[in-house]
Amino acid sequence: MRIDQITADEADAILTGQHYLGPVEYPPRFALATPGRECVAVFGHPIAAAFKTAALSDPVELVRLWRREGATIRTDHFLHRAIRMLRTLAPECDCVFTYADPGAGHTGATYRGCGFSFAGQGRAVDRWQTADGIISAARAYRLLGTKSRARTLALRPDWQLIEGVAKLLFIYPLRGLSAKEVIARVGEKSEARRAMFSRAHAGFAVHVYQDKFPPRKCAYCGELFLAKRSDARTCSASCRTMLSRKRQAA
Repeated sequence: MRIDQITADEADAILTGQHYLGPVEYPPRFALATPGRECVAVFGHPIAAAFKTAALSDPVELVRLWRREGATIRTDHFLHRAIRMLRTLAPECDCVFTYADPGAGHTGATYRGCGFSFAGQGRAVDRWQTADGIISAARAYRLLGTKSRARTLALRPDWQLIEGVAKLLFIYPLRGLSAKEVIARVGEKSEARRAMFSRAHAGFAVHVYQDKFPPRKCAYCGELFLAKRSDARTCSASCRTMLSRKRQAA
């Protein structure tokens, strides 16, 4: 089976009105297709914070996988060949990961058939039905500047909420790694990452400190956090105040 590398514009034109999520909302890294364009696979840079900050050199996310109805090519066969081509296009890539959406009736059978390993559930993310089609919560936030369901409905009463269902995460390790090694690298600092992204000013401001200062436990509340300073002992100003009061009372 031959695989062609196609442009992002061509991939978007094929996916528009064909894939339930529509075209990719950001420039992809690679877009691959069969010569007859019966199947399309789009690979992009990771969106998930866990893969952005994990100890992986170059993870790639499969953001779209589409097969034309009635095509004789099996989706898992096409995906297997697409990953083989990805090895050539990005030899530094150490893993491919993707999500199956149970809310759309997907169970990940195609990924399992291609050799992906199930790694657990992801985070449930809402979507919105608009007059122009379904959009992601991330795009809704960019348009309206709010993540609140109530505020979004107040601003766009014609939109209909599609409640998110936790997606299934699948991993295809490359460059000699095993699935367990990839999962361990992604998950070893997940608690600290959650704290980092929930407390960081402007969203992702603190991630640059991860390699310099490894995660540690807060001396007051016991939660993992990523410190900005080497001598930091608490995860927040409030915990620092409470710890000081505790010491004074002792």
